[in-house]
Amino acid sequence: MNILEFEGFFSFLVLYSDKPKIVNQNIQLSFKLLVFVGLLSLYACQEDNNRKLLVKKWKVSVEELIASMPKEEQIRFRQLPPDIKKNIAIGSLEFKSNGTYIISAGFAGKQNMERGRWELRDGGKTLVTKRVGGGDQVLEILELSSERLIINPKGKEEKTKIILVPA
Repeated sequence: MNILEFEGFFSFLVLYSDKPKIVNQNIQLSFKLLVFVGLLSLYACQEDNNRKLLVKKWKVSVEELIASMPKEEQIRFRQLPPDIKKNIAIGSLEFKSNGTYIISAGFAGKQNMERGRWELRDGGKTLVTKRVGGGDQVLEILELSSERLIINPKGKEEKTKIILVPA
């Protein structure tokens, strides 16, 4: 029996009991408040669980990235110079438990780093990064487990998704 069926059954019992109507309404209101608090707790637990899963060092899964691209983009990617492909593979994104992040990537023999703060919103379904020096990015979390993180910039098409694996 799911929550809605249980609530309906509870409403039936309250409606047909021989107690005064005001007592029945109070019981119904109390039950609905209890269900609301329970759902709110589940929502908060999901965000906390996602936070724990997110805190680690991630890297781009080049194989999955290529596989998710349309054929014409796969061809263009394979034609990139080897040093650019290597830089994509060695870059990392680390989310720290103190709410900060570091993106590390190499290009033309130089190590580039971006730092900022991160937070989860919408019950852990949205990741917001705030770069030092300005600029927020809102990312939808499509999948998050201990083995994979798939994010997509909000408002972008599905083909822009970023697939990360633990570094």
